[in-house]
Amino acid sequence: MVRRPDHDRSVGDRWPGLRHPGRSRDRPARRTRDQGESSGGGSMRGRRPTLKAVDGGLNRVPPMPSHLPESCLDDWRTTTADLQGRGLLLPAVLPVVAEYIGGLAIARECRAAIFKDGPIVRTAQGNPKPHPAANMLKSQGELVARLAAELGLTALGRSRAGIRDQERKADAAADPFDEFGL
Repeated sequence: MVRRPDHDRSVGDRWPGLRHPGRSRDRPARRTRDQGESSGGGSMRGRRPTLKAVDGGLNRVPPMPSHLPESCLDDWRTTTADLQGRGLLLPAVLPVVAEYIGGLAIARECRAAIFKDGPIVRTAQGNPKPHPAANMLKSQGELVARLAAELGLTALGRSRAGIRDQERKADAAADPFDEFGL
């Protein structure tokens, strides 16, 4: 390309009546992420609400819902006992816990299918493609991670101020020798 001296000038210098396409005088330039727009794709704004123990929480762990497989019984008992011990197990939270446990079960089945068949399978024409369970495993993993954080089951979820305070109160009220049966 032959360089001409007029290539160094802006569009407005070469043709005074021509403006940048798509921008009028009334409309400012687009804002970038650095100028205050959120980079997240979610619709939630602001800080997450803190979880609080409430009066009226369940005193005992309820039975596992019948639609969940029996292989999830240990997960159900562990999760609900943890929430109940922190005073966070309410009847309104049980469907969220059931969804979390169901997501764990589906993720385990997908993982087992991928381990059995391999991550790459062949189509009817013999072409390689990713295992169909891989996409489902990804979506269930994201669901489980999000619900675990919301329920305060992860380390990051527990580090939120409201959960830390509840654990301190529960630890102060608990007998340290209960687990030994003394």
